[in-house]
Amino acid sequence: MFLLTSSAQAATSPDAIAIRVMPNTNHLSPLTWYYNNVDIKGAPQALVVDGYDAVRDGRTVYVNAANVTLTSPDSVLDGTLYTNIYIISFNQEAENDTKDIFGQLLQYWKFNTELVAQTGPGICQPQSQESCEPAKGCAGKFTDNSCEDDGSGNFTCVKKCVLTSDCSYGQYCDSAKAKLVRDVKRLVDLGDVKLALSQYKTKNKKFPPLPAGSYLPNKTISVWPSWNETLGRALGIKLPQDPVNKLQNCPANCDPVTCWDESVKKYAWDKATNKNVADFNNPVFPEGSLAFAYSLDIKADIYKLCANFETHYGGLPADIDCRSGFVKIPNEGQVMVTLGAFNAREGAFRDYFAVNSKYPIDWKSLDIIYTPDWASWSGRGWSGSGLKVEDIKNFDNQKALVADSVNLTNKKDYDFFDLEIRVDDIYGNTGSAKGTIKICNPTSCQAKGAVCGRLPDGCGGTLLCGDCPGDKECVDNQCKTL
Repeated sequence: MFLLTSSAQAATSPDAIAIRVMPNTNHLSPLTWYYNNVDIKGAPQALVVDGYDAVRDGRTVYVNAANVTLTSPDSVLDGTLYTNIYIISFNQEAENDTKDIFGQLLQYWKFNTELVAQTGPGICQPQSQESCEPAKGCAGKFTDNSCEDDGSGNFTCVKKCVLTSDCSYGQYCDSAKAKLVRDVKRLVDLGDVKLALSQYKTKNKKFPPLPAGSYLPNKTISVWPSWNETLGRALGIKLPQDPVNKLQNCPANCDPVTCWDESVKKYAWDKATNKNVADFNNPVFPEGSLAFAYSLDIKADIYKLCANFETHYGGLPADIDCRSGFVKIPNEGQVMVTLGAFNAREGAFRDYFAVNSKYPIDWKSLDIIYTPDWASWSGRGWSGSGLKVEDIKNFDNQKALVADSVNLTNKKDYDFFDLEIRVDDIYGNTGSAKGTIKICNPTSCQAKGAVCGRLPDGCGGTLLCGDCPGDKECVDNQCKTL
């Protein structure tokens, strides 16, 4: 904590301005951080301090700002980004001079000064394209612009900037500081959307699908109408948009705002090359674009929410970075099939198997392969046209194999039936297991003509056929006098 006082007041005033820095590891907005951490809450109001979002509650201001741990002292563009909450406040019953100092402190506070010192100002984009002469400079509404060579010998009016607030309406600043500020905003906004998605799933048991109302099913971009009209409406909130929210380098045949070609119903489709320049995979957007995107794999109930970050600092979460890819079909995943004991007596048959996998199972792909074939099984005693598969209540990964009856032919004591069970997950990863069903024909002491002793029952068990009278002994399952 830092305590600040004015030198003029130091000898006569007990007032103080305190600054406290708290880590904001989850990149919360200052308002969310306030509600999560302040015990006695008031009526916070939004404001901006040096480009960063902040809230003020009475005598205290909470600012969410970025800091960077440098990897190399030679470059402020290499390092790890993290965010802090800067808590700035003054004491109760402060004098007016103290309140004035507090207001000036907020107005002139500067974060990331080393970044600005090393990288300098940027230029407001898009540029004006207003021609100028170096000797005369810029005139009219471009008076505050600089007359600069665009690199080809042509001079145009450009406006230098550190933050987007330095630019005219509809422009944004491309300085290193402005990019950092925008990336912090993206972290906060996407975190808020992820929270809304989590709350939606808690209530609806799945993430919001977009079967209609968007250019592409289950997909939307923050420049598309469906971003708020469909996804935002489903979540019940007004969704934030990317701080720049513009697609660049759309093919000539596409709408320049949405990159959608209505004639062929395709996104970022280049008719000249007959290819997509972006496809919700990687890249999600055409080169140079800055926007948010949402896509849902409806089968797996997996969503991807991401942005194109403008900086390349470590600490930017990969799961919301469009540069690390989008919803992709996994090309590998282990599917484990486990068979039951598969030993049964003649009569109705029922046994079990289980399937465990990383991704949901496509039960429609289930295949039972009979060796050598089902016709052979039928000829050896099985009824029906094949084993039936039944669900088991409360066990989604287990199934029952069922047959109405199996009665061995030719009075066999037992027979063996080989089979293989194959099944895929929703991405086509296959699992299989081979097994053998042993069917036995249980016998009895009477059927074998036995009156004493023990006999195998034909199914792996033992028959107890009884004892002989005291004057006889059991020989070959018969009671005989010795």
